[in-house]
Amino acid sequence: MIWLDTTPEVAPFAYLISTLRDKQALVVNGDNSTLATIPDVSPSKALQVFRMEAQLSNSGTLEGKVDRSFQGDDQEILLRAAFRTVPMPQWKDLIQRISYGTGFAGDVST
Repeated sequence: MIWLDTTPEVAPFAYLISTLRDKQALVVNGDNSTLATIPDVSPSKALQVFRMEAQLSNSGTLEGKVDRSFQGDDQEILLRAAFRTVPMPQWKDLIQRISYGTGFAGDVST
């Protein structure tokens, strides 16, 4: 059985946010209906990747590139939703707020 929720609009196929898992759902099949429990596991393995290429200048400024990705957990859906609702010209500001929120000071340039 494949469980689907179209509410988040940006979720990968068959992904259900954690608040929906391990809950009862109405399954309708033609004239028959029954209650079933939604599985309490994600269909894909949760994965977080953080890569940073940077150099520290003589003045003590760290300049570099950060590549951070999420897959298979609710954080991925939150990020997808944020980028979907924020216009592309404002993505730099969004990344700046995310950077501050995760403990990185400094300025996002691109």
